[in-house]
Amino acid sequence: MTDAAGAPTAGERMVVLGRLAAPWGVKGWLKVHSYTDPPAAILDYPVWQLARPGGGWQPVKVVDGRTHGAGRDLVVALEGVLSPEAARQFSSRDVGLRRADLPAPKPGEYYWDDLVGCRVTTSTGCHWRPGTSRKSTSRRSASSSTGIRRFSGMDAAGPRLSIEVVTLFAERVQAALAMGVVGRALERGLVRVGTEDPRALTTDVHGTVDDRSYGGGPGMVLKVEPLATAIERAAARLPAGSPRIYLSAQGRRFDQATARRLATLPGFLLLAGRYEGVDERVLDEVIDEELSIGDYVLSGGELAALVVIDATVRLMPGVLGALESAEQESFGAGAQGSLLDWPHYTRPETWRGREVPGVLMSGNHAAIRRWRLKQALGRTAERRPDLMAGRELTIEEQRLLDEYREERKT
Repeated sequence: MTDAAGAPTAGERMVVLGRLAAPWGVKGWLKVHSYTDPPAAILDYPVWQLARPGGGWQPVKVVDGRTHGAGRDLVVALEGVLSPEAARQFSSRDVGLRRADLPAPKPGEYYWDDLVGCRVTTSTGCHWRPGTSRKSTSRRSASSSTGIRRFSGMDAAGPRLSIEVVTLFAERVQAALAMGVVGRALERGLVRVGTEDPRALTTDVHGTVDDRSYGGGPGMVLKVEPLATAIERAAARLPAGSPRIYLSAQGRRFDQATARRLATLPGFLLLAGRYEGVDERVLDEVIDEELSIGDYVLSGGELAALVVIDATVRLMPGVLGALESAEQESFGAGAQGSLLDWPHYTRPETWRGREVPGVLMSGNHAAIRRWRLKQALGRTAERRPDLMAGRELTIEEQRLLDEYREERKT
């Protein structure tokens, strides 16, 4: 790698301008999530500093780059990186520059880390205080007439949840995470998801990660050394208190309560298995717990990892658009916790002779709440009686459930 600019000296102020994502294409290019405004402004600098996993910075030269997709993401070629395998070692690394190398902000513009510790008052009178970390990054415009109004993607204290996935198919995981609710949480910096590929840590020319099972039998087993090394390397990027989880059929059933527990942690690691499984010594030595998403067989743990991440991230504050959304879903933590969701309707009012229940259009919020709770109780009793078995119904809930059953008889 080119060291033309040299690594920053100790104590030199750095500004994070983006994050490298998964390899892109067959020539070793990498996707980049840019934090600058406009996104392509990061390409104005030919030499970047990449955060090292163990601390410090590594200078790299950008030999080509362009916008990709909707424009927020970029793809770049780094000098000396000519294959996806070579590019994979740079995945999930922060891209930074010396503060001294960046232009001074114009009037009404700020670097995010300049605002750490400030109290922000929006035009609607809402108050908000950035975190105490100096990690954050790019520059945003502010209207002088209304004050600072928006900071898309800003979380000055860094991600609230850090996740690492150990997988042989990092590109597939990163591509799936880039969409929907999780993708928006990643873009806003609420969560960070990194990947570690055991194949990149092998020592033989073939990149062997599996071998035949002792005792015979069909299928291959993931080897101890590259897998344990990958887990320990990924775990080193997580904060203290982050459990290491293996996704397997032998694990405890993953449910909403588990998702809520994971959402309160500073981070966690997910091991996505393949083939017949992993060497048991890995589980004994470096895994803290096992989880299963259901009693069926998948080709690998990547889909299970995506399920766990999606179910967990959507419970984090600020991820869903409405504060009550996560609580009011099936299995939510709200008033109807551990119940299935009630029926939902939208326009038109009549479709193929079927009409929206009148109570939902009445404007009577007390009646709507009562109807929804009754439907949730009735549906759960009919479709998932196991969820009702350990639930102590209140007097109101028992009355509503009795009403639901009587209505079904008529």
